[in-house]
Formats: sequence, structure tokens, C-alpha cells
Amino acid sequence: MPYRMLDDAMLRAIIEQKLEQLRTRYREATGKQFAFDAGIIDAMLSRCRAAGAREIDNVLMNELVGTLAQWALE
Repeated sequence: MPYRMLDDAMLRAIIEQKLEQLRTRYREATGKQFAFDAGIIDAMLSRCRAAGAREIDNVLMNELVGTLAQWALE
């Protein structure tokens, strides 16, 4: 089966799903909530277009989870 790049709509849906999962895990672990806006989704989309969906987890882990951990400690 040939590789086919995902379009922006599909990548956006995956990013939104991953962010929602992260928000749920964070709320369950800390009792705190956070919100994300379209700017975060757009920034992640622009970072992940070339590599596709496999890059989403890398961006989340390397750039967002550390910030959430700091917020949890405050």
C-alpha cells in the first residue's frame, strides 16, 4: 500500500484529539484544567505537515508536556 500524506483537515482532527486526551489526563492527575486555542492547533499543524501524524506526539512531548508539568508544580 503506498504512503499517502494526510491532508490538513485530518491532521487537525488528530491534533485536536491528542490535545483533548492530554487535557483529560492532566485534569485527572492534577485536578487543574487548561484550555488551548486555535493558535496552538495551527502552530502544531504547521510543524507536523512535513512529517505527518507521527510528529504530533513528538511535538506534544517535547514542547507542551514540560510546560504542563511546571504548571502542575505551581
